[in-house]
Amino acid sequence: MSRNTKIVLFAFAGILLVVAFAWSYSTRHMGETGLLADMLSERGYSISPSALYVADHESDTSIALMFPDEDLQSIIDASKESGFPSDVDKRGDIVVMLAAIDEESVITLFIIDGQVEFGFIQQTDGNTVLPLAVKVR
Repeated sequence: MSRNTKIVLFAFAGILLVVAFAWSYSTRHMGETGLLADMLSERGYSISPSALYVADHESDTSIALMFPDEDLQSIIDASKESGFPSDVDKRGDIVVMLAAIDEESVITLFIIDGQVEFGFIQQTDGNTVLPLAVKVR
C-alpha cells in the first residue's frame, strides 16, 4: 500500500471516529425525550425534546387502572391507527408525556417501561381524539 493510500485511509478512519463520538455524545444527551422527538419527527411533527414534558408518572399500574371510570375506546382506536400496541391492561411504570402542536392540539404519549404503548392527539376542547400520522419518512 502506498504512503498516500495509508494517509487517506487513516484520515477517513479519523473522520469516522469523530462522527461516531459526536453521534454517541448527542444520543446520550438527548435521552428519552430526544428519541421521542425523533420518533415524532419521523411522523412529520416538528417537536423539540424540550417541548416534551412529563404530565404524569405512576409505577406498577396500567392505563385502565389510571382511568377506571373513563371510556377509553376512542383513545385505543386512535392509538392503534397511529401504529402503537395500545394495550390498556399492560402493567408497568407509566410515564405520560405531552407536547403542544398548536393552541388546539396536544400530542399525548403513554410510555410503559420505556416503550410507547399509546400515542394520539388530543384537541384542547377535551372531546376529540385523533391518531398521530404514521411514519412519513
